[in-house]
This record gives sequence, C-alpha cells and structure tokens, in this order.
Amino acid sequence: MGRETALKGACAALLGALALWLFSPLATCVPVEGFSASIGSIALHLTHDDIRNYDRLFPFNFQFFAFSRLGVNLFVALLAGPLGLPAEWALRLTMGSGAACFVAGVYLLARRWSGASPLVVVLLMLLTPGVAETGFFYNDNLLSAGLALLALALLAGPGRIWSDGLAGLLFGYAMLSRTDAVLLAPAAGLILWRREESLNERLIGRAAMLGLASAGVFVAVLAVFGLNPLNLLHIASHAVKLWDRPLNWAVHALSILWFCGPIVLALSLLGVGVLARARQGFLLLLIVGEPLLYNLVYLGKVWEARQLAPLAPFFVTAAAFGLRPFLAPRAGGGRLSLWLLAAAAGLLLLAPSEPHTVREGPRAMLGRLWSPIVWRRWQDGVRRSFDAVGALVAAPPAARSVIATDTWDADRYTHLQLQEHGYRPFDLAAGGYPACAPVAEGFVRGGTEIIHLRLHTPFLNDWRQREVGRYAGAGRACIAEAGGPVIMVSNLSRLQGLFDLGRSPWAEQAAGLRGAGVDALVGVRLSPAMQAALPGILERDAAHALALDPSEAARRPRPQDAGLAAIR
Repeated sequence: MGRETALKGACAALLGALALWLFSPLATCVPVEGFSASIGSIALHLTHDDIRNYDRLFPFNFQFFAFSRLGVNLFVALLAGPLGLPAEWALRLTMGSGAACFVAGVYLLARRWSGASPLVVVLLMLLTPGVAETGFFYNDNLLSAGLALLALALLAGPGRIWSDGLAGLLFGYAMLSRTDAVLLAPAAGLILWRREESLNERLIGRAAMLGLASAGVFVAVLAVFGLNPLNLLHIASHAVKLWDRPLNWAVHALSILWFCGPIVLALSLLGVGVLARARQGFLLLLIVGEPLLYNLVYLGKVWEARQLAPLAPFFVTAAAFGLRPFLAPRAGGGRLSLWLLAAAAGLLLLAPSEPHTVREGPRAMLGRLWSPIVWRRWQDGVRRSFDAVGALVAAPPAARSVIATDTWDADRYTHLQLQEHGYRPFDLAAGGYPACAPVAEGFVRGGTEIIHLRLHTPFLNDWRQREVGRYAGAGRACIAEAGGPVIMVSNLSRLQGLFDLGRSPWAEQAAGLRGAGVDALVGVRLSPAMQAALPGILERDAAHALALDPSEAARRPRPQDAGLAAIR
C-alpha cells in the first residue's frame, strides 16, 4: 500500500509540474487580432468616456463588438475602472479568471461523468491542447465557456437551491459573454433530469430556479443598455450575413483535431463505442448528443479551435471511457496495448514537430512538451508588433499627425494604443477637421493631435475595393486638411506588396518575426510622392485580389454604407 501511495504521489507531482509548464504561456497572453484588442478598447471607453466612441464611423461594428460579448467587456471594464488597471492587465486577469473557471469546470464534469481517477482526468486534460492553449491569447470564449461549465458542474452536484441559483447566475453571465453559451442549455436539462430521474416538483423547481436566475441576469444587464435578447439575435445574424463566409468543412474538422489532439480525439471515438456497448443511454445522449448538436449548429462555420471550448469536458469524458479497456486487467497479465498507448502519449508529448501557425497561434499535432516554447516565440512576436504601434503613438513625428490604417488589426491596435497612451477622442467636425469626419477619428493628448485615418472597412470581403475610394476621395481631402505627416500602419506583408520598401532596418526587424509566424505591424511614413501614387497602387492591389479570387466579383453588390449602419 505504501509503495502504491508513493507511486501515485510521484505521478501527481509529475503531472502538476507538467501542468504548470504546459499552462505557463497563460501568464504572457497577447491580443490575437483586432477583435481581442476591441475588448480592451471597449472596456476603456466604458470607464473613461463614451462606449460609442469605440466606432462612430461604422455603428454596426460598435454594436456587434460591444454587445455580442458584453459580459467580457464589462468584466474587463470593472478591472480597468475601479481598480485602475491598464487594459492589458485587466485583460490578463480576465483570461486568468476564465482559465481557472474553465479548468475547474472541465475537471469536475469529467470526473463526475466518467468516474475516472483524478490522475487519469488530469492526464487527458493535459493531452487536450485546447484546454490550455485557448488561454494563450485574449478572447471571449474562455470566460464564457468557463462560467457555463462551472454552472453545469454545480447542477451535477447535490442539487441545493442555492447552487441552482448560482448556476443560473453563472450561466446567464456566460450568455452575456457569448450568446452561443445557450447551446449548452440541453446539457443542463439532461443533468437535471438525471439527478431527479422523473418529472416531479423538485425537478420543476430546480429548472425554474436555473431559468429565472440565468434569464434574470441576462435580461437585466441587456436592459441597462436598452437591449433585449432579440436585439442580440438580430445583431449576430446580421454579422454572419455581412461576413458572407462560405461553409468550410475542412477547417471545421481541422479545428476539432487542433483542439482535441490526435490521442484524445481517437480515445473519444473509442469511448463512444464503449458507452454504446455498455448501453449507457443517458451518457451517450449527453456525451455524444451535446457535441453533435453544437457542431450541427456551427456546421462548416467553426473557423477557430477556440470556438470548441465549451465541448472540452465532453471530449475528455469520452476519452476517459475510451481509455478504460487499456487499463482493465487482462488474462495472463499482459498490458501490451497500455504500453502502446503510453508510447503514443510519449510521442505526442516529446516528438519534435514543426508547428502550423494559424490565425490564433501555432498549432502542432506532436511535441506538446515543446509547445510553450513555440507559443512564447509567437507571443513575443505579437507583443513586439503591438508595442511597435504603441511606440508610434507615444512619440508621433509632429504635434498634428495622420496615422492611416488599412487592415483590421492595424485599425483596432492603433485605436487601443491611442487610448492606452492617454489620448482622448474628440469630434473632428467640431474640432476644425470637417473633411476628416467621414473617414477618420480624432484623438488628442495635451497639445498633440492624431488623426486616425481609417481606410479599412470591417466585416466585408471587398474591403480592398472599398479602400480605393475611401483613400482617393475623403482620405486625401482629410490629409490635405490635417496638413501633418502621414504614417501608414499595416502588416509588413501588405506594405511590401504595396511599396518597394527595400532593406530598411525596421522592415528587416519585422521580417524576422515571420519565423515566429507573426505578420508584424509596421509604420511607413508616406512622402508626398507616395501619397500621390497610392490611389493607383491600391487599385492594382484590389484588381490583383479579384484575380486571385474571381468569386468575389460575383458576390451581390452591397449598399454604399456596406450594411454597417446601426440596426435595431
């Protein structure tokens, strides 16, 4: 007995050390794209001025990013406001809180549903890349999923009235953070049914408490902003229509593989077979039915692995059942299959692998043990790119400067860095820049003014075509009116495609970040000759983009406001 206890203690210590290592990039998380910078930006507007200042040029852009993830925005604002934290630290604390809820929810649910030992559940969680990696960049998915899964864990507990009420509050706030948390409602219903085993007064009372608490917090917070749940549905459906993305089954399937990893995905499929053979109807309905429903709703529309975060306990539970046959004693004492599985797990952890960098960071099928090193390289590249924009706004070249941005990331990173460096929005038309008002936003700090010329149109695939007109028309008029130096901020790959940059030191430094999978943001000061040539350059760039994707030209024409006006 003493030897077995010592062995379990050693295994627990080893898994604990491995967990600390695999989760370590959580402490250095970074923005992943314009949407995650938007969370910090909206939080600062909530606490310092007017939330609508996030985007007055494209009101629907404001509506979508402010209200479709309102819970996360408010959480960050509470940290950035009363505590006076910079948006960066408020975002990090939000991610840390979300990660704690998420890991606890996954562990508690997988333990309760599978009955597996703590060591087995922790091992399977560590072999599931998405459990750790979803927290390595700022996003809304982690907090929403964490709160929703904690709510399910409370429902699966003893079933006290206070725990049902708390579960409802958590679930309601999860829906405020991401409305798709409502897709876990069927799992909540199944858990309640399982605990009570029949339709009785206690089941009805528990369901009523859960529903009233979740709906109460959801509806009440929305009402403060003059909204109701139907408004959110309208906003979400309008956003999908504007994005106009084709269904992509391959990316959906690959996202599942990136999130689960090959071993946990294979064990999950085996686990479904184990449950079917054992005729575990309830667990099959829960463990298979909920992920199936979730993926059917998102069929062909899962573009990032983080969208699958709410399904983590279902995958881990199924994998735990799939592992059972390998752990069961066999005739003759042979456990060859267990050793083979252990070898596969070792390969997954130790084998060197070339990561594949996607929009939300580096992903690899093998070499999980080395992933924190790869992630930190990527995070460092993103951080240096983000800080480069900060350095530009911290020390602009003149008392009045124009910063032109023409990509989504450049647009939102610049906006957030202006806020972080003490600039405050001002009305361009009232401030003496009426020509800039239709295409720019103004920021002031003391005697320094920055006109943020926004050439990029959010949401739309034809933003390159629209940029031609935005610059040639109102853009050039704004530059002439402002009269200061013009710096264009964009991704290095795009700027190199637009201009002959040569081998300038900053271009070579930014190019070095490509080794970490980062297309760095850089700023180029536009000479008068470059400004004059830019309309033709942008027109050729737009024509080249259409030549690469002829289907874009066949898409339905959009109205002049691009459908980005405010909606009800």
